[in-house]
Amino acid sequence: MTRLVQLTHVGQGRRVAKIEGDRCRLIGPHTTMYGLAGAALHRIAGAGHIPHLEKAAEVNALLDAFLSA
Repeated sequence: MTRLVQLTHVGQGRRVAKIEGDRCRLIGPHTTMYGLAGAALHRIAGAGHIPHLEKAAEVNALLDAFLSA
């Protein structure tokens, strides 16, 4: 529970984006998005726990758009 509490302070005053695979069975959006009001959640279809390796082009496009905004 301590880790979850620490995550709730990450987005304060900052833009936050979470990118995850829709097939990830280890960590779900309900776990790491808790307390991050206004954070963007992007789910990559067909990817598991490591979408940055499984669907690199899609993740890179999301990161590019997020960082360019």
